[in-house]
Amino acid sequence: KKTDNSASDSDQVVQGHAQESDDKSLAGGVPTTYPEMFGFNSAVMGFNDKKWMKEVLDCFHNIVTNVSNSARLQEECDVLALRISRVAKGSVNFADYKSCML
Repeated sequence: KKTDNSASDSDQVVQGHAQESDDKSLAGGVPTTYPEMFGFNSAVMGFNDKKWMKEVLDCFHNIVTNVSNSARLQEECDVLALRISRVAKGSVNFADYKSCML
């Protein structure tokens, strides 16, 4: 009987490890940071070809952290405008960024 119990115990251990690895692989695919969530949303919505959105994403932190300093905020917006104009092809619709942001 001991052999049967040890076999069932080892089966439970193996199943437990399989469950843990399934949980980890599932959690590994879920975006957890703002850039990851934004990237996921833009891929799902079909906006990966819009390079200007990455420029906004790259500048977003600086804009948000300097919102209380109007001169610095203006500088950050000017930098963003230059970066967008360098990579954008065609018109830029900021509502697309907003859709991915939410």
